[in-house]
Amino acid sequence: MARPVILCVDDERTVLTSLKEEILRRFGRDVIIELAESGEDALEVVTELVDNGDDLAVVVSDHIMPGMKGDDLLTRVHGQLPEVRTIMLTGQASPEAVGRAVNAAGLYRYLQKPWDADDLELTLKSALASLAGDRAREEQEAMLREMAEVSLALTANLAAGDRYARLVESARRVLRADRALVFRVDGEHLRPLAASHPGPESCSFADCPELAGDLGAKEPVRRTGSKATALSVAAIGWPGRDRSLVSTPLRVGEEVVGLLMVGSDRPDAQRSLSDERVLTFSALAAASIRTTELVDALEESSEQRRRVAVELQRQASERGSGALLGNSAPIRDLRRDIALHAQSAGHAMVIGPPGAGCETVARALHEQREGTGGPFIVVEAMLVRSADDLFGADPQAVSDQKVRRAGTLTLARGGTLYLTGVDNLNPRLQAELAARLEAGADAQVIGSIRRDPGTGMDEALLRVLGTRRLYVPALRDRLDDLPELSAHFLAMHSRRTGRGVERLSEDSVARMAGYAWPGNVRELSHVIERAVVTASGPVAEVPKSLHEGFSIGSYQLTEKLGAGGMGEVWRAHHMHLSRPAAVKLIRDDRMFGGGLTERFRREAAATADLRSPHTVELYDFGVTPEGELYLVMELLDGMDLQTLVERYGPLPPERAVYLVRQACLSLGEAHAAGLVHRDVKPANLFVCQLGLEHDFLKLLDFGMVSAQEGDLALTQDGQIAGTPAFMAPEAGLSQEIDGRADLYSLGCVLHWLLTGRFVFETSNVMQQLMAHVSEPPPPPSSVSGHEVPPALDEIVKRCLSKEPSNRYADALELYDALGAVELERSWERALAQQWWSSMRVGSLKPAAPRRAPQHTMPVTAPDRRGKR
Repeated sequence: MARPVILCVDDERTVLTSLKEEILRRFGRDVIIELAESGEDALEVVTELVDNGDDLAVVVSDHIMPGMKGDDLLTRVHGQLPEVRTIMLTGQASPEAVGRAVNAAGLYRYLQKPWDADDLELTLKSALASLAGDRAREEQEAMLREMAEVSLALTANLAAGDRYARLVESARRVLRADRALVFRVDGEHLRPLAASHPGPESCSFADCPELAGDLGAKEPVRRTGSKATALSVAAIGWPGRDRSLVSTPLRVGEEVVGLLMVGSDRPDAQRSLSDERVLTFSALAAASIRTTELVDALEESSEQRRRVAVELQRQASERGSGALLGNSAPIRDLRRDIALHAQSAGHAMVIGPPGAGCETVARALHEQREGTGGPFIVVEAMLVRSADDLFGADPQAVSDQKVRRAGTLTLARGGTLYLTGVDNLNPRLQAELAARLEAGADAQVIGSIRRDPGTGMDEALLRVLGTRRLYVPALRDRLDDLPELSAHFLAMHSRRTGRGVERLSEDSVARMAGYAWPGNVRELSHVIERAVVTASGPVAEVPKSLHEGFSIGSYQLTEKLGAGGMGEVWRAHHMHLSRPAAVKLIRDDRMFGGGLTERFRREAAATADLRSPHTVELYDFGVTPEGELYLVMELLDGMDLQTLVERYGPLPPERAVYLVRQACLSLGEAHAAGLVHRDVKPANLFVCQLGLEHDFLKLLDFGMVSAQEGDLALTQDGQIAGTPAFMAPEAGLSQEIDGRADLYSLGCVLHWLLTGRFVFETSNVMQQLMAHVSEPPPPPSSVSGHEVPPALDEIVKRCLSKEPSNRYADALELYDALGAVELERSWERALAQQWWSSMRVGSLKPAAPRRAPQHTMPVTAPDRRGKR
C-alpha cells in the first residue's frame, strides 16, 4: 500500500524545515513529506503527485504568504481533490479568513503558530485516520450499491427458471467468474437449479464428498490449480479449464438450502475477491431461492385467497354503507350522481373531507356499474413508491417471461382500483398513470382527494379522472341525516358487540345535534361505538366531553397549549382512565419534506425503551385516520431550564448541581442503551412538580437522537443536528460522536444555569461553532453572580474539554463528581417546596414548540468527517 503524502507549504524555509523534522520524528517512514515555499509551487507539486499516482493525503499550509494566500491555495486543492484533508497553520489569520477556509476549502483544522508538537501529531493522525475511514466507507458503499442492484435483479417478477438464470449471470458478474452453478439441497443430493454451462442432472453426497463438505463450511472454500480442475471435471462436468474455484453454502438462517460455485480459467482470478463479497452475494442468492419457492407455494392458493378477499370486501361494504343513508338534499344529489355515473364506463374522482364516506361512494360506484364483476381494491396513494406497485414489472424488462407479481392495476382487472389521496402520488407516477389510463385499462380507477384540485395534480391525470366528479358532503352540511345515521350505527355496533342497546338518550341526541363533527361520518360511528361499549343498559349515553374538543384514539384534546413551525401541543385526557396527557400533533408532514414524520417516529422509538423517571414518559404514538401524526406523553407542571433562568436569573450552585445530577441519570440510561441525545440544552430540560416532589427534572425531545449502532439516526449531507451554543466540537465538525458529546452539552447547560450566559457569546453561528472547537471556555465563577466553588469550575472545565477522551467517561461518573462537590448548603426538599409555592408556576406542556436559545441547526457543516 502506498504511503500517504503530507504536503507542507510555508514561505519561511526555517518553518518548513522545522515542520518536516517534527513530522518525521513523530511518523518516521510511515509518511512521505513534500515541501513548497509558495502557493504557486504547491499547486505544481500537487499536479506532479496526481500525475504520478501518489497518495496525497494532507496539505498543511501557512495563511499569510507572498502571492497566493493559504486559504486560496486550500480552496483550489479542495476543489481539485475534495478528499484531501486541509489544515491551516497560522498565527495571524482573521476569523473571516478561517470562515472562508471552512466554507470554501473544507478546512479540516487550523493550528496556531507556534504549534504544539503533540497537537500537531494528534491533528495529523486524526486527519489520516479520517481519510482512511472515508475511503473504507466508500469501498463498502460501492459494494453495497452493487449488491443492492443485485438484490433488485434477483427480486424481479420473473418465473422461477428465469430468476435462477439471472442469479447465475449475476454470480459471474459480481464474483468475477467465467462459469457459475447453483445447486439446491435435495435430501442426499445436490440438484442444479441453474448453470452458465451444461452440468450434471444431480450429484449425490456419496459421489461428491468434497461438495458435501463445502456445505458445512462457514467461509467460502477456495481451490486453485489441479484441485480446482479435478473437482470441476469430476463433480460438476465443466470443460476442465478451471484453475480457480470458489464454493460457498447458501443459508437461510441456520438452514443450508444450496451451494453456489464459481470458476475461472485464471488461477488468480478470485485472489482479490473478499470473503465479505462472496458471503453477501450468497446471502442474497439464498434469499432469492427461498422467495421464489414461497411465491410458487403462495400462487397455488391464489384462488382461495381471492375468495377470502371478495368476502372481506362484502363485509367492508356493509360496514361503510351508512355514509349514503339519509334524505337531505346533498346526500340525495350524491346518490343520483352515483347512479348516473354508474351507467357508463369510465374513471372518476371523489372529492370530500376525511371521514365523510369517500370510500363508500367509490364502492357504490363500483357495485352499481354494469359488468363489474372484478374486485374492489383500495390503495393509499401516499404509500405507493414505484411504478411496479401500480403496474407490476416493466414489460421491457421481462420480455416473453411470466410476471410473478402483478401491480394493483392488474389485480383490479374487471373491477375497480380506488386510490385514496391520489394527489399524494409523486408527479412522475401521476403522469405515468395518466398515460396508462389514456392508453386503455382493464379496470375502473377512482381517485379521491380532500378538496377541488389546484395546481398540484398532473393535468393529464386530472383530465382522465376529473371528467366525472362526485362531491361528498361533510356531516355538518347534512345534519338532517343525523337521526338516520345514528340509528344505523347504533344497530350495527350493538349487533357486532352483542349488547342490547336500543337507543340513545335524549340528552345525547341533543348534544350530537349541536356538535360540529370535524371527523364527519367516521367520527359519528366512533362516538356511537364508544357509547354502545360503555352502556350499562338499553340506553346509550354520549358523554358531555363531546363538546370539549376533538379526540385522537382514546385521548380527548381539550386545550391548545402551544403551536410552532412543526405543529401543535394540546392538553388532553384519557377518556377511560381520566389521566392527563400532552399530545404533540403534526398536521401535514409534506410541508416539511417528510422529515418530521421520521423525527416523530425516532423520538417515539427512543423514548419508549427508556425507563428512567427523569426521561419524559411516552404513552402512545400513531397516525389518525385523517393522516395526522401524534405523540402522547405525560403532562408536566413546571417550566424548562431556559425559561427558569430567563425569568428568575442564574441559579445558586447547590440548585444547579441538584438539577444537573438528575439529567445525568436520564442520559446514563440512554447512553447505556447506545443512544446519543444530540440536543441537550436548557429548553429540553424540564423542571416540574411531580406528586410531592419539587424540582424534579425531566429530559425531553429525543427527536434528534442517534444510535451508535442501528438505524435510528436521521441526518442529511452537509447538515448538523443540534444547537450551536451547546454543541460539542466533534458534533460541530460532523465527526463521529458518542455519549460524551451529550456530557459536553450538559457542561454548557451547567454553565448557563450558574451564569445565565452561553459559554461563548458570539454574533453568529459560525463564530460560535469555531469557538467551541478552538477557544478555551471561561470558568463560570468569572461571570456568575453567585460564588461558584473551584471544584464546580473544574467539573465544567472537564465537561468542556475539546477532546472527548478528556471528559468524564460517562454520565454516572459526572453524577458522582457533582455529588462530591462541597457546597455551602444543599438544596433540600423544603427549600424547593418553598420556592415553588412562592412562584405559583402554572401547568405547562412537556415539549411545546418554542424558540431554542440563539440559533438551532441544521446549518452547513464546516467539515464532514466520520459517520453521521
